[in-house]
Amino acid sequence: MEFTLLPCPFKVLTGCDCPACGLQRSVLHLFQGEWGRSFELHPAPVELLGMTVIWILFRRLNSPWAPMVLRWGSLLLAASTLLFYALKLTNGACCE
Repeated sequence: MEFTLLPCPFKVLTGCDCPACGLQRSVLHLFQGEWGRSFELHPAPVELLGMTVIWILFRRLNSPWAPMVLRWGSLLLAASTLLFYALKLTNGACCE
């Protein structure tokens, strides 16, 4: 079965990647067990998986830190996505 990825509306209109460009390919590689390639395409899915595992462990242990893990993990995820996008912009790899 062959997958057809959805086109990015922002890229279609502007010719430049949006901060989420690469997520679909990254998730597909993550599902195939290609962690490194997934992280290269976009770090968010790998980070989200790690954050979810840590959060579940804290919840199972009834830790009072679970909400803080979720809060800080979300901030880290947002910051790393913006940093990843900024690096793509400075490398010129995001516009055609």
